[in-house]
Amino acid sequence: MIVETWLDNSTNTDDLLFPNYQTFRRDREIGPNGYGGILVYVRNDIAAQRYMQLEKQSFETMFFKIKYSKYRTVFLAICYRPKWVDVDSFTNHLEDVIDEFRTGTSYHFSDLIFMGDVNGHCKLRYSNSTKETTSAGSHIYEFANKSALLQLVDKATRPKSDTCLDLIFVDNLTCIQSIRLLPQLCTTCDHLIVKAKINCSSEPVLETQRVIYNYKVTDWDNYRAELSYMDWYSVIHGSSLDDAVCLVQNKILGIANSIIPHKTITVSSRDKVWFNEKLRLMLYDKNKAFY
Repeated sequence: MIVETWLDNSTNTDDLLFPNYQTFRRDREIGPNGYGGILVYVRNDIAAQRYMQLEKQSFETMFFKIKYSKYRTVFLAICYRPKWVDVDSFTNHLEDVIDEFRTGTSYHFSDLIFMGDVNGHCKLRYSNSTKETTSAGSHIYEFANKSALLQLVDKATRPKSDTCLDLIFVDNLTCIQSIRLLPQLCTTCDHLIVKAKINCSSEPVLETQRVIYNYKVTDWDNYRAELSYMDWYSVIHGSSLDDAVCLVQNKILGIANSIIPHKTITVSSRDKVWFNEKLRLMLYDKNKAFY
């Protein structure tokens, strides 16, 4: 994957081909000439399907379904965010795509990998940096937390500015075996190459059911009202502590299911275990309070 290709319609795709590789390109559609653009190469023996319907003209993103082994398939999101693109609009776009991936019945994948140059630096990812967190970097960090994604790159990818701008997010730690930073592609590049080794395990993926809530359209006033109307004393009266906890939890979930729009999807059990652990860590984030 290459970002900032500077390609336009003056370059024929035939000039970009490599033997035994499929070529996917997206040139910059709006904004300043040059600079932008994405180029992706996928080996011919790996099944790749591009989801152009998820892409928007305003953002330099590409989305793929990549099947790289019998049991492992990935939803791959690739992006380049130039500094002049509003970071809030950009992350809203990515959140919409992730919601579609996680809830849409036509998308059924084992792993999610999101990578690219976001032009946002955050010291929480690279604590040894001499540069402070930028507003865009802080926003991207919050986006990852809200989306239950873990960022794996923890060193400077642009040594010139001592900043970590080229990121890899996953929702399943087992899908990436290792990450290495390699020298620049050429003398005119000022970003290092980020090399990620994907786990192509032949282990079957077990599946389970998971409820996905659509919080964006929830009537929270109604939800709070339903909770306040509940006679909690009568719910737990005469119960042991353990039973009381289960009774309260079941009542809260019952109200949530009646108020919050939701759907049930099939996910890998491996992802569910990791998601629960990620959520636990987020709730006790040592750097700040979560919600």
